[in-house]
Amino acid sequence: MKNTTLKAAAAFGLGALLMGSAAAQESVSKPVGYETLEINQQFNYVGLRLLGAPLATSTVATAENGAITLASGEVADGSVIVEVVDGDAAGAVVVGTVAGGAISVPAELLDNLEVENTVTVRAPQTLASVFGADGASLTGSAGQGGADLVLVPDGSGAFDTYWYSSGGFGGVGAGWKQVDPANGESNDVDGATVTLVYTDGLIIQNRGADNSIVVSGSVKTTGTTPALTTQFNYLSTIYPAGATLSSAFDEAGNPGVLRAGTLTASAGQGGADLVFIPSGADFDIYWYSSGGFGGAGAGWKVVDAATGNSNDAVSTEVSLDSASGIVIQNRGDLPQGVSIGAPAFYADL
Repeated sequence: MKNTTLKAAAAFGLGALLMGSAAAQESVSKPVGYETLEINQQFNYVGLRLLGAPLATSTVATAENGAITLASGEVADGSVIVEVVDGDAAGAVVVGTVAGGAISVPAELLDNLEVENTVTVRAPQTLASVFGADGASLTGSAGQGGADLVLVPDGSGAFDTYWYSSGGFGGVGAGWKQVDPANGESNDVDGATVTLVYTDGLIIQNRGADNSIVVSGSVKTTGTTPALTTQFNYLSTIYPAGATLSSAFDEAGNPGVLRAGTLTASAGQGGADLVFIPSGADFDIYWYSSGGFGGAGAGWKVVDAATGNSNDAVSTEVSLDSASGIVIQNRGDLPQGVSIGAPAFYADL
């Protein structure tokens, strides 16, 4: 569905990560760069794998009354992305709002976050920062019917839908619009205030010619635990190069063995979580079998598109490089976190 190219502006050892696809140079900073996402007809499943800049990394000084404060580092007021680095909530990613040094976060995060846990606070990505304040990376149109649509998961199985209007005569009324799900009409919205969370997979419905979007930012080097909140979950693969089905979901150092806290396994396909990886105009579908009696036959399976039968799959050979966005069909409990690992060598970046 898309080809991706990551080029490093500053990274130590990133040349190996890119497998020869881009240049790299040694730097004491965390790796940064850009990725080109190809946007073809009609539906594209996209994740933002280059992230907003880290604003602060600190232990938590207080965690109460719906907010946290940091032991060190100051963050300006406004929307931010909060990542938990360690402790019981490690891997969690939430949107926060900074006001006077306190960062408001969802109440459920505070159920597992403790003082002295470490968090990283990032600048958020937005519609404007990713697609342009003027929608330059998308096909605009005077009316919704001719414009590219950006569908952002709302956490309940539905989407918030955005598009860029080129305006009427002379560009009057040009700007970002949001579709009202109740009546289908479009209302003005400030693209700079619509936060995009990098764990989400976006759907871009391309109504124009084949196109590409360049996303720039920082590479995340630690694991991530997005929440599965509905049956079909649209997720980013988060790590821009070198990731595989194994690095994302297997036990560290034990390829082919599903890591606890990732996906729901089952003896049969009907009870297991499914991982849909875009492939051309369709998907390759993977699941993890817990095996028969005594675990015999346990391992990754791929669904044969022609027959619906499942065959053995080698998870280390299933690359996620060209799949920035995937879909996970959750057959287990809701909601639940799904732990997505970073490739092991990211720890050295």
